[in-house]
Amino acid sequence: MVYRPIGSQTYTTHTLLAAESRLLAAARTRVIPTVRRGTFARVAALHRGPMGPGQRALAASFACSEQLLLAGLGPAGAGKTTAMRLVARAVDAAGARLIPLAPSSRAAIVLGHDLDRRAHTLHSWLHQRHRAADAKPVAKDYRLRPGDVVLVDEAGMAGTLLLERILTDAAAAGAMVRLLGDPYQLAAVEAGGALRLISRAGGATELDQLHRFRVPGEADASLILRDGEDNRAVFDWYRNKDRIVAGTYDAMCDTVFNAWAKDQNKGLISLVTAADTATVTALNLRAQAHHIAAGTVDTRRAAPVRAGQHAHIGDIIVTRLNRRRLTVRGCRDFVKNGDTWTVQKILPDGDVVPATPSTAAVSACPPTTPPPSASSATPPPSTAPRA
Repeated sequence: MVYRPIGSQTYTTHTLLAAESRLLAAARTRVIPTVRRGTFARVAALHRGPMGPGQRALAASFACSEQLLLAGLGPAGAGKTTAMRLVARAVDAAGARLIPLAPSSRAAIVLGHDLDRRAHTLHSWLHQRHRAADAKPVAKDYRLRPGDVVLVDEAGMAGTLLLERILTDAAAAGAMVRLLGDPYQLAAVEAGGALRLISRAGGATELDQLHRFRVPGEADASLILRDGEDNRAVFDWYRNKDRIVAGTYDAMCDTVFNAWAKDQNKGLISLVTAADTATVTALNLRAQAHHIAAGTVDTRRAAPVRAGQHAHIGDIIVTRLNRRRLTVRGCRDFVKNGDTWTVQKILPDGDVVPATPSTAAVSACPPTTPPPSASSATPPPSTAPRA
């Protein structure tokens, strides 16, 4: 008998290896750059607000590099989005388009808001591009011209085959591809790792300075955690700042719930996460009971939702599916996975009419009172944690 550690053997396919090879080849392929250095310098001189040398270098490489495919890496808080705003303005000045893409609908909405232009999901973009290739009518947003720049945000969450399809389509149209993300963050659901592969091959520009943290030492500590270094001093730093609390399962559930309730009573919004669905459900029920006791939830009517729970008028719910055909009244937006709503009305057939989503601030057109049914919009029934 031969013993092998679990996970010691890995498998792949010829198709995946070929896609990785094409991505690496594109990172070495030279094309005519979209933006001339002089144009970028003039646009950068008009930039307002702080921008570090690393951010400026990233923006310059994304706009002016001759590489068909180029990656930009950086941890959260490094200023990647700020640099992309400069890229967008430089590409516009050169007479081309920056086309933002993201792995999810929510991420696309945020990205489009940050860059002040319409963003698309990777799948919807490819779907429309295939329609265009088949000579079917598509909106002008889905057309590609030579010199356009396709920007894939959160590229570490995109599958390798999907990125290769984006690249092949862009290259055929004479466009360039830029990947932005952090290979140390959440990975792709399908076979991924392309962003890390490209960065190791030298096809990436990296940001290493953080701008988000204000507490001295926290930026360095977060980078050490991100890189996976075994450093006891970092653990001690977080513990000394009261960022780490330990206890039994029941004690920790009580601690996190009480902290959440304290924030609620102060009018604050706090985020709670848990490791498993059962804990999320239990904390949701406790949070709902807290709202009921406070009189902010009306229990006279109820609508069934996920996990045998019920939503009432005043409950805060989160839709868990994308429903492109379920449009928001008075707007072109649609119901998305991750949208947060307040139940305004429960109809006799059990459908729920929510009020404006709490996350609508990032939308170009804030949604107002859409009617998703409780059966298709399956939420946790309150502002308590989600896994």
